[in-house]
Amino acid sequence: ALSNNLSLDQLYHEFAIDPVAQMTTGEFERCVKWLMIESGKPWLGLEFGTLNITQFGILGALAGTARSLYEALQIGEQYHMLLHPLIGLSVTFEENEIIARYSVDGEIPSLPFYADAFMSGFFTWYTYFTGKSLSSIVKTISFRHDEPAYSQRYQDLFECKILFNQTFDEITLKSVNLESPLQTSSPLVHSDLKQQASQNRKEMENFSEVIKRII
Repeated sequence: ALSNNLSLDQLYHEFAIDPVAQMTTGEFERCVKWLMIESGKPWLGLEFGTLNITQFGILGALAGTARSLYEALQIGEQYHMLLHPLIGLSVTFEENEIIARYSVDGEIPSLPFYADAFMSGFFTWYTYFTGKSLSSIVKTISFRHDEPAYSQRYQDLFECKILFNQTFDEITLKSVNLESPLQTSSPLVHSDLKQQASQNRKEMENFSEVIKRII
């Protein structure tokens, strides 16, 4: 909101947000819709994904300190709920390609914002981890949502083949050396972060099970 010269007071007032409390997923989606309208940027998800990974809390730090690309992808699969309880990540390794699919547990969020942020975030994180551009190894990027009026922004950002109205939100990459060490790797810090992340995940999973039993 601040980077788009929007009033935080208006945001807090309109949605009765407690600035020191955690938000529900419903509150978050309402805020995202407000930001898209007030900023005049329906492509806001693409910008959101380009944020530095340190702004993604413990998940960003945990993935960034991993030993290799393979371990970072595993972190994404195992601890995705620490970023958002409805967003997931599944990675398939085939002989000549890697498919990273944006997935969810339960209801699929309706906003293209999530898939847009996931895809642009994938590019940002890869560059942060390796110091290289992901564009050279991307085959295609697929989105479930229809092609928007601002589709050229996708092309300008990703510089690869973009498909809309597909079955899944996914990115297909050429096979790479997944054991390549990350330039941000830090085994000692990673070990400490993993203990905290595991505890946070356990607390979230236990809470989820209680809610499921009540329902």
